[in-house]
This record gives sequence, structure tokens and C-alpha cells, in this order.
Amino acid sequence: MSSTTCEEAVYAALETVKNVPRSASIDSSLTRDLGLESIDIVDLFFEIEQATGTVIEINQLLSQAQAKSSGRRFEDISIQDVVDFLASHPS
Repeated sequence: MSSTTCEEAVYAALETVKNVPRSASIDSSLTRDLGLESIDIVDLFFEIEQATGTVIEINQLLSQAQAKSSGRRFEDISIQDVVDFLASHPS
């Protein structure tokens, strides 16, 4: 799946789950910047999985994000991290 397609899927899901505008920075943290709570993230990942057919494993997503920058925690996961995960894990 192309990065553009992944980005579109993530922004569409964010808009559905939390009414996050597509103008939100791709570097925005899902929790700190966008205000998503745990249940919102579950809903977000479900929406993305339905749209793309790719299952998002939170541990794998976090490991991939930590590989880019050590010391990152779940609270640091950004829109870009989710897009990168989807692009590297075809359905």
C-alpha cells in the first residue's frame, strides 16, 4: 500500500473517531497533541483495519517507532508512525 493511501486511511479514521481535521500535523502525537484516549485508539485502529485490511499490532507499532528514535513510549506515537507502520505491513 502506498504511503499516500496509508495517510488517507489514517486521516479518514481520525476524522471518524475523534473529528480530527485533515489539517492536523502528521507529526502530531495521538494522545498528547490530538487528545485520543485508549478507547479512541482502539476505535482508530479498528477503523483503519476495516479500511485497509491491515491488522495493527500495538507492540509492533511501538517497536517500529522506537527503532526510529529510542526511548519513545506509547504516548509518543504519531500519525506518521501509524502511516509508516501501515506502509511497511501490507494487508
